Amino acid sequence: MPIIPGTPSGVKGKRGSPSRLDGQAIRSWIIAAIEQYELPKSDTMYQAIKNCVICIEKQQAMPKQGIVSTFHLGESYGILQGIASGLQIPCMLVGPKQWKKVVLENTMMDKTAAINYVRNRYPSIDMNVGKRKEIFHDGMADAVCIADYGLRIRRTGKPVEGEV
Repeated sequence: MPIIPGTPSGVKGKRGSPSRLDGQAIRSWIIAAIEQYELPKSDTMYQAIKNCVICIEKQQAMPKQGIVSTFHLGESYGILQGIASGLQIPCMLVGPKQWKKVVLENTMMDKTAAINYVRNRYPSIDMNVGKRKEIFHDGMADAVCIADYGLRIRRTGKPVEGEV
């Protein structure tokens, strides 16, 4: 996700500010993806958008999670839903149990299962992070699995609880 970097704490005696999502960059990325993959199949951007869906994992406050971090999570969650709404792209809110039950069926349904699923099904996606590129990014694996879930649901045409 594109982010706007925050400022470190202790700069000139001030508190630092957290990094936050770059909504404009995300919007531009979505439009570029639509133009690249959907627009060639459609006559207009409106028709292309009708073929799209944005899948976002449902979020909620967790016990013992800090107030500030919960607020920032909610802010990011709202930004993503706002971008989808502004672009008039349907937004599917998917619970973790919901997508894992479908995509990671017959596995432990944990981070390792998600990483292995993406490595096997989408081998061209590079999920390595860090300087040595030795660690697989489980958040990226989850995102790909959520997108895969949305694609499966759209292909079958079955209604999904939480789709707005």
